[in-house]
Amino acid sequence: DVIYVFQSIGAWSYVAFSTWNIGIIWLIMMLGAGLIRALLIVRVSQKKIAKMAKLETRVHVLRDGEWVEVGSQDVVLGDLVRVEEQDPLPCDGIVVSGTVIVNESMLTGEPMPIQKFPLEDMRGAAVGQKNRAYAGTICMQSTGSFDGKAVMLCTAVGALTSKGQLVRMVLFPQSVRFKYNDQLPIIYTIMFCYAMLITVLYATLT
Repeated sequence: DVIYVFQSIGAWSYVAFSTWNIGIIWLIMMLGAGLIRALLIVRVSQKKIAKMAKLETRVHVLRDGEWVEVGSQDVVLGDLVRVEEQDPLPCDGIVVSGTVIVNESMLTGEPMPIQKFPLEDMRGAAVGQKNRAYAGTICMQSTGSFDGKAVMLCTAVGALTSKGQLVRMVLFPQSVRFKYNDQLPIIYTIMFCYAMLITVLYATLT
């Protein structure tokens, strides 16, 4: 970071010349600020992201004509998943039987529950938002003909889900360039040259 480099140069300049006590105070403040930032801000953010990305639950999928309970990490594309109430959805999918009411506030920020309807015709039917359910959203109500629950067809798992893409955007955000930031290196170079000139003049005169 250019700012830390400039602060370091200023602090060591004070240490090198007569006011060494001020330089030491600057160094302590600079190191303390960096330590606080690393431990409190960055670490807390990493824990929040890890908690948001973590999804471990048990679900029922249709395998060989029978409903089998598996871990959410074992759900694969094409699985028929029985949607249980009060559980997070393990994958992105299309509702094919029954109706589901979900809370999508984790993805969209919308607090109102949203109802999902089954796809009317599986052969070439257009899939809309009313038919899609997303991983990580909480099922508030599930009604259907399979043990009274709705069924969804898994279309995406893991990092390919909408939740996975959201986590990836948080971890690797696109950089935004500002003209002000592009000109900062020039300003720092001028300030550095000015500081070196003052240092040389001070050393020569004393």
